[in-house]
Amino acid sequence: MAAAPSSATDRQRILEDFLSCGICFEPFTKPKALPCQHTFCLGCLESQHKTWLEDCSRMPHQEQQPFRCSICQEPVTLTSKRVAGLPDNHLVSNLCEEFSKKTQVGGPKNRCGFHQTKEVDLFCQQCEVPVCSECIGDGHPGHNITGVKQAAPQIKANIRTQLKKGQQKMETFSTFLKNIQDVQKRLTDNKTQAQQQINRAFEEQILKLQKQRDGLLAIVQKTHQDNMAALTGPRDTVLTQLAELSRVCEDAEKCLEQEEAVWQSQDLNVGEKLAKFENTRIPEVCETKLCSFEPKKSGTLIELGKVTTKTMSNKSSTTSYDLL
Repeated sequence: MAAAPSSATDRQRILEDFLSCGICFEPFTKPKALPCQHTFCLGCLESQHKTWLEDCSRMPHQEQQPFRCSICQEPVTLTSKRVAGLPDNHLVSNLCEEFSKKTQVGGPKNRCGFHQTKEVDLFCQQCEVPVCSECIGDGHPGHNITGVKQAAPQIKANIRTQLKKGQQKMETFSTFLKNIQDVQKRLTDNKTQAQQQINRAFEEQILKLQKQRDGLLAIVQKTHQDNMAALTGPRDTVLTQLAELSRVCEDAEKCLEQEEAVWQSQDLNVGEKLAKFENTRIPEVCETKLCSFEPKKSGTLIELGKVTTKTMSNKSSTTSYDLL
């Protein structure tokens, strides 16, 4: 028959299952607590933070991601002390130290708790407790007393009985802690899933709004183009006429500056050209359209949806926890 696991083995298993870092998977060394309540070794966090800084240095500022918890991905805000400035998890540190201690067997002879100068070398069979010679008269008068060595089989039997109960209780505690781990994982997964659903709903709304925006902008752009096209034709016509009239006026001024015999022999049609523009009609500015935007008015902002909560059953149908 295989030997039952020792308490030392149980302690090592507890260290590995419940007091180990989620990065290096070893028992915590100088554990640091993040705001999200997850705990990691100081060295592991420093190594991750160094890698994060190196990644940030290689990308534009606007693309840099915040430093995050490696389990739940929650952003972690650090002070000027960086990772070292995070609070120490003293409880986890003390528990790691406690579970790492080796049990000391043997040593000095036991002294009586009531009579410090006396050794516990007797055993009260009625009370099933070790006693010293002075205890017999103080609290065990008339009881059956024997030597500790003679009572050793009975003492060990009692210890074995209590040890079995203690090991069963340890298993109950371990089962409870594993259930807590399972619940924490389910809660973290649930949070991640809910966040993803909210982000998807947000992106869908953004796409819808972008589509509406593009449609509205297209209407404004088309109206503007139509307006510009309607104004360009008359503008070009008048601009052409202005250029021609300007040239004719310049010719006329030059003719007036010359001697009579000269300009009469050159161009006698300048006056006729100027007269042609006298009855030229200036086109009216065509009718154009102005755009105005009226935001949709509603009693509330655009709603993505709502978050509801319900109680998650943490009880197992096959496991009960008696912690008393």
